[in-house]
This record gives sequence, C-alpha cells and structure tokens, in this order.
Amino acid sequence: ADAPATVIGAISTHAGDAGVLEHGCMTVACLAAGFGNAGTRRDVLMDAGAVEIVLNGMDAHADDADVAQWGCWAIARLATGMSNVAGRRSRLREAGAHARVLAAMVAHPNHAGVARAGEEAVRYLASGSAGAAGASGNAVFTAGRSGGGAGRGGRRRRRRGW
Repeated sequence: ADAPATVIGAISTHAGDAGVLEHGCMTVACLAAGFGNAGTRRDVLMDAGAVEIVLNGMDAHADDADVAQWGCWAIARLATGMSNVAGRRSRLREAGAHARVLAAMVAHPNHAGVARAGEEAVRYLASGSAGAAGASGNAVFTAGRSGGGAGRGGRRRRRRGW
C-alpha cells in the first residue's frame, strides 16, 4: 500500500481529532526520517499534501502540546536530507511552516518536547536561506527556554522527542 497517501488521507478524514492528528504527525515524521530512500519518501509525503495537513492541524489544535511537538518534528524531518532538500525547504517556508513552528513554541514555552522539535525545525528551515530564522527565531528560543524550573514539564508528556 502507499503509506504516505494512506496516512495523509487518514489525517484529512479525522482532522478534528487531536489524537489522530498527533499520531498522524508522528507517522509523517517517522516516514520522513532516516536514510536510504528517505528523500523519495519525503518528496512523496510533500506531494501527498503532508505540509498542508500538518500546518492546518497545528493551527486547528494550537492548544495541544503533543500536536505541536509532533507537527514540529514532521516539519523538521521533511526539511532534512540531501536530495531535493532546497525545494522541500522552499515549499515549507512558502507554506508558512516557520511561522507555525514559532507560534507553537510561543504557545507551549514550558514544554521541552515542543522546544526541542521546534528548534530542530527552525534550524533546518533556516539552512540554505540567509536570515530565514531572523531575530524572532532567537527570541522564541530564549522565551521557550525561560520557563523557570519546568524542565521536562508540559501537559500529557508521554514520549520523548528524537
């Protein structure tokens, strides 16, 4: 079966369910990770609509830290690799991925998983694009890390990021 299309279809069908979206973003991140033919999988995911589904889901469930964390990981993994990476990063930036990641980091400043995944996503999105992260990215990183002693806090922290 065509895993990317199946995953994107399932997320689309159940976009109102934060749990489905969280696990869908996690699946997108896992499919986009790794080596070998991961570049091809990333391109297939992008062509299947992964960017739009992930970003729209992050908007719809902006108050859910788990959706934010796995949405950021999905964006980070789609922005990695060697083959066609510049094209994927450009598409992600044009779709507003950078702003959505920063918004997630601001919305969940004491959630270590969101901070880690968000930093990774911004780093990859900024690679190869002078000034893409800009001063606002640095301000968000500072704000996200200044939560007092929250450490690994955050609502419903069930798993660790990568």
